[in-house]
Amino acid sequence: MKINVDTVKKFVYRIQHKLSVSTLDININFKWDIKNSKALRSVEFYDADLSGAFLHGADLSYVDLCNAKLDGADFSGADLRGAKFLGSDLSGANFRYANLYHVSFNYAHLNSVDFRYANLDSADFSGADLRHANFNFVKGIFYCFNTNIQVLNHDL
Repeated sequence: MKINVDTVKKFVYRIQHKLSVSTLDININFKWDIKNSKALRSVEFYDADLSGAFLHGADLSYVDLCNAKLDGADFSGADLRGAKFLGSDLSGANFRYANLYHVSFNYAHLNSVDFRYANLDSADFSGADLRHANFNFVKGIFYCFNTNIQVLNHDL
């Protein structure tokens, strides 16, 4: 599903003009079965604010979430293979049981992230902030890129 941002902007402008208001807070919800949907595969969410998003079990393979604000997001059980999180804020995010094969977390803020039981095979943590991250029972930790990174106060 593609959403034309210009169309949404024009729609919001018309509503603002009709209501004679300068700002308008709109919450748009799209309903679909995220768990069984391929609709989010390879989507670009560059610079998006998805703080607290519930994406449990979603197929987000090869998605671009670079520089995104994803603090507190729930990716538990999600398929994120090949995803990019370059420079993103994932503080407090949940990746329990997620497939993180070949995921790029370069320079991401991963403070207090829960990686328990996740597949980290070939994941890249170069320059990432991993303070207080939980790596208990993860798979593939020895096949991550840049395994000599400095990790402070983590649970491994």
